[in-house]
Order: sequence, then C-alpha cells, then structure tokens
Amino acid sequence: MRTAPATGSLVVVFNPTTSVAEVQRILRSAGARIVDGPTQANAYVLEVPPGQTERAAQAIRAERAALLIEPLGPPARSMKSTRYFDPRVALLVRGRLRANGSPGDRGR
Repeated sequence: MRTAPATGSLVVVFNPTTSVAEVQRILRSAGARIVDGPTQANAYVLEVPPGQTERAAQAIRAERAALLIEPLGPPARSMKSTRYFDPRVALLVRGRLRANGSPGDRGR
C-alpha cells in the first residue's frame, strides 16, 4: 500500500555533493523544514510558515547548493514572480524525472 506524499510549500533539489550540515544551515536560514524526500531524483518537499514561501524560496535560490527550487500548490498572492509552476516538478517529486531533466525509473 502506498502512502500519500506529504504536502509542503516548496520543492528543492540540492547538489548531491552538499553536506548534511550545509543543507541544515540553508534550511534553518530560510525557516524551512523537510516534510518529504529524498525522492529518487534527490528532491525534497519543504514546508515554510504561512506567508513566508517567497522569502524562503529567495533565500534558498541564493545558495549555490540549490539546483532547483519551485513553489508547490497555488501561488501565494504575495508572490510577485511571473513564473508558472513547471509540471515537471511534480514528476521530480514523485521520482519520475531526474534533476537533469531525463526520465527517471517509471516502473516503480
């Protein structure tokens, strides 16, 4: 039986060479916590306090270790970004797409 994935505010992929201590520092500074992951594509689902999604995303994007950072769910009214949610992120979170854009293991 498969469990439902945890819900969160952001999805992030860190460089695989990033140390655990560095990931922890980045998450603490952004006010985020991991609620799911890692997936097969090394993606993590993060939760941030309500109203802090944009600030947390900007803080994580500023880090060289973050390869991908995208909001999940409907865009917050305060988010000024004109970027739209990339549906590939859903595949990444589910482990069906690798961070480099190639298909993941679809059979599992």
